[in-house]
This record gives sequence, C-alpha cells and structure tokens, in this order.
Amino acid sequence: MKRFILASLLLAVAVCEPAYAGVMEVIEAIGHDGLFAGLGVVVLLYLFKIVPNDKIQAVVGKFADFLGRTATLNLAKWKWSAPFWNQYIEPFFIDLLDNTVVTFMDKFKDALRSDNANA
Repeated sequence: MKRFILASLLLAVAVCEPAYAGVMEVIEAIGHDGLFAGLGVVVLLYLFKIVPNDKIQAVVGKFADFLGRTATLNLAKWKWSAPFWNQYIEPFFIDLLDNTVVTFMDKFKDALRSDNANA
C-alpha cells in the first residue's frame, strides 16, 4: 500500500508540475498541490477497483456514443460543414483516430500487461 501511495503522489507531482519547475518548486508542490492531487488519484483508483469494469465501460461507452452522435449530427447539419462532413472529413477523421489514438491505446495496454504473461 505504501508503494501505491508513493507512486500516486509521484504521478500527481509529474502531472501537476510544469516542465520548467525547479527543484524547490517541486518540493513545494508535494506539500501543496501534489498532495491533494495524489490523494485524488488514490481515491479515484480505489473507486475504479470497487466499481465493476463492465459498469465503468458502459458509462464511458454511453458518453462516447453521445459525443460522437452529437458531433456528427451537428456537423452534418451546419450549412458550412454539411457539404463536406460525411463525404470528405468524417472518413479521414475516423481513420486518423483509428490509426493513431486507438492503436496507441491498444499497444500501450498490451505493453503494460506484458510483464504479467508469465504470472
């Protein structure tokens, strides 16, 4: 549990601190912003362990579906984007997401699980 809390605090400091921060600013952030962000990360990770994965995936999937439908329906209706959206922009945008974001997340997830292959 100590390693988990320490890792969460270090992750919070790495995320919260700007890249140009000096050593003293990092030490101050651990005491101020980093502590609260680290505790927030710990609570969030704990909640993710309590709530079943299928429920989390259902909520995230429903939200993503809502965003996608809202974006495509609105972009297909606006007078300045309607002639181009369905025929030109949407297919390329979907390919861009699929070839970059989706592939990155799949490979990153596989790499994180790679050390558990022998377990």
